[in-house]
Amino acid sequence: MNTNQLKGKVEKIQGDAKIWLDQKTNNRKMEIEDNIHVANGKLIKQKEKAMEQYEKAKNTMENRTEEVRNKAQLKWDKLKNDDIRELDKSFEKFASKLKEKYNHTQEETNSQIREFMNQF
Repeated sequence: MNTNQLKGKVEKIQGDAKIWLDQKTNNRKMEIEDNIHVANGKLIKQKEKAMEQYEKAKNTMENRTEEVRNKAQLKWDKLKNDDIRELDKSFEKFASKLKEKYNHTQEETNSQIREFMNQF
């Protein structure tokens, strides 16, 4: 459990405890304020869950990018690592490098790249 998750749980517990006390003492204003604390705790927990999902998706994407690079390196062995990295940045630059190294036409190059990318 990380710090934000802990803060969210503490905030929610404090809010729940205050609501219980306020209900017992019939203090409506305090009960409303404490409901805000509970809601804040829930929001903190939801934010943390969203951040975890984002990090997981980001890591998956980075792993997938590495897989694409590795397979491209195997398919086009005349290309260097820097050439393969162009695939991430610019389709046109990558196609230009591929065309240059393999002496293909633009149509052949585009067709090869499309066929390659359809694997993913």
